[in-house]
Amino acid sequence: MDGKTFIKLCKDCKLVDKKLTATDVDLIFAKVAPKGQRRISFEQFGTALEHLATKKGTSPEDVKSSITQSSGPTLSGTQADAVRFHDDKSTYTGTHVNGGPDRVAKGTGTATQLASSGMGTGHSGSHPEPRLAEPRLSEPRHSEPRHSQPGSAAGACGGSGS
Repeated sequence: MDGKTFIKLCKDCKLVDKKLTATDVDLIFAKVAPKGQRRISFEQFGTALEHLATKKGTSPEDVKSSITQSSGPTLSGTQADAVRFHDDKSTYTGTHVNGGPDRVAKGTGTATQLASSGMGTGHSGSHPEPRLAEPRLSEPRHSEPRHSQPGSAAGACGGSGS
């Protein structure tokens, strides 16, 4: 048994009061536990109960009887408040109306995606035909001469010539 469990046992059995605080119980546990150990054996537990009885001012039998007559560990958890948008499933929107993303079939896509890829138009194959990108033809760039010639655009605009 570790120190946290020992303190919980003492609190659940109503041994902790003004005479015996949780700090006292922790100190008794540290006194009984071997150096460097975090757990105690059954024999050390019996010794700890004797120390509890002397600190409380009662007999060890009274401490043992209060432990044996207890109803077991007390579980005290917190209860979450009601949240309307989480608890009321009629307010769910989007994918969560159908049970969330795990319930919707994967890999089918939305209606817009199906229509744009041609899958929703009665295509007989299981996969749409792949669209190959047309290769870009790179044409060599020709640099235009810097001097203007009669009839060229630069000469008509009054560009600087010779």
